[in-house]
Amino acid sequence: MITAVGAPFLYLQKAVQDRGGLPDRTLGPLVLPLHGTALVKVSGDHDGFAQEVLRHDGPATVCLHIEDLEHPEIYSAWTDAGHHVISAGDRRDPQFLGRILWMMASAQKVVSNRMSTALLYASAAGADVEIYGPDFQLGQNAETDPGLRMQELWPEFYEHSPDNVELKRIADMELGVQDMKSPDELKSLLGWNSPSIGAFWDYWASGPLEKAQAVLGLRKRPEGAHSGEASLSPIHFLRHPLKHLPSPLPTLTPAVAVEAVRLKESGRL
Repeated sequence: MITAVGAPFLYLQKAVQDRGGLPDRTLGPLVLPLHGTALVKVSGDHDGFAQEVLRHDGPATVCLHIEDLEHPEIYSAWTDAGHHVISAGDRRDPQFLGRILWMMASAQKVVSNRMSTALLYASAAGADVEIYGPDFQLGQNAETDPGLRMQELWPEFYEHSPDNVELKRIADMELGVQDMKSPDELKSLLGWNSPSIGAFWDYWASGPLEKAQAVLGLRKRPEGAHSGEASLSPIHFLRHPLKHLPSPLPTLTPAVAVEAVRLKESGRL
C-alpha cells in the first residue's frame, strides 16, 4: 500500500542544481543542536556544547530551531561563545526547505550532537558531517528517548573520523534517491491530476485526529515511531492545539535555495 517517491529535499536540490542555483561552500562549519518541539522538550548543556564547538571547529554558524529561539538562555549560550546564530524559520513557511538546502549546500561541514534528518540532508548535499558534543535528552522519559537506537541504526555517522563518501551513500539510500519519480509519475501517484475527496479528508480531518490520538497515547503508535510524545496529558496537548492542526497550503515560489534567516541581536526573527 506504500509507494516510495524519495524525500522532497532531493527534488528541490535537483531542481536548483539543474538551474545552476546552488551556492558556493563559503559558510564554514554549521552546527545544528538537537531540538525539541512545543510538546517534546529537550534538556541539555548548550553552554558546554557551544564551548566544545569553539575548541573543535572554531567560531561557527549555528542554526537554532524556532522553538529554541523562544529561550534567551539558549540563544545567548551560542552568541556568548562567539558563534553566529541563524534559523530556517517556521516549518510552515514555504521557504523553510529552501533555507535548509541553502545551509547544507553552503556549509563546508555540518555538526550535530545527535543523528538527525538534517545530517542526511547535509551528506546528500555533499557536505562533511560529524557528530560530537553532549547528548541532550529528548522528552521527559529517558527510556523513550531514541538516542541510543539511532546510534545503533547509523553507527557510521558516529565514528570519530567518519568516511563522508560512505555517509553520502547511506544518506542517498535513506532519502530515496533510487525512488525519485518524474513529474508525470508524481502527479499520477499523488493524485494531482484531479481533485480528490479522499486527500481532502485525510489532510483536514483524519490526519489531525490520528496525530492527536497518538500524541495523547489514545492509539497505538506505529512500530518505530517516536514515543516521546506518548502519554502526555490532555492539558499539555491543549496548550499548543494549533501546532498540530493543518493550515492552508501556501503558493510555492520557484525552486531556489534561500539564504537562512539572519537574527537580530535580541535573538528574534
